[in-house]
Amino acid sequence: MMVIRIDLIMETISALISFSVAYFAMKAYKLTGNKSLMYLYYGFSILGAGMLTRVFATSYIIMIARGGAKIRGLIFSMSLIYGLMRTLAYTLFTLAYIVRTKSIESIETAIIAPLILNPYFEFIQIALLIYITAQSAMNYLENRNINSLLIFTGFLLILISHLTFMYSIVMKQVYIIAHLIQLLGFTCMLLMLVKVGR
Repeated sequence: MMVIRIDLIMETISALISFSVAYFAMKAYKLTGNKSLMYLYYGFSILGAGMLTRVFATSYIIMIARGGAKIRGLIFSMSLIYGLMRTLAYTLFTLAYIVRTKSIESIETAIIAPLILNPYFEFIQIALLIYITAQSAMNYLENRNINSLLIFTGFLLILISHLTFMYSIVMKQVYIIAHLIQLLGFTCMLLMLVKVGR
């Protein structure tokens, strides 16, 4: 039960950071008019909403499970909703890079837990994150500034967290480590957008 509580606390913090990143992305969009920032705004807003949905739904499932209610269908529904929301968010991040590099034709190729982890969605999300991380790495190699380094580091950490979530199916002890890595990734994104928004 302690692991679940730590999980929910870190997920809530990640959701708040995600909403903060969305806020600063919108602020930066208003300053620069860069459309890719609008995709980041929508992506992080959906990601934050997905995380809070998971926190509330998991808390509810824990409460009713104690009363002896059957929860298998509810867990499946929550896993489906959360997976769809995260996949949509990562698709929007992918679109942000496609718009930035003005290669809309590449969109077709770019899109081709203990309790809640859905491996099918994780595979899709990892594929999208590999693309996003590669694009952010190329952007960093091209620009060599602190902002592009923070973006690359943020997406790399989020990718590593998803790989760790997948590994947690085999070794449950790394589940909390995956949340910590995810939290660090969101923190990098927030730091970058705070710097841009100043």
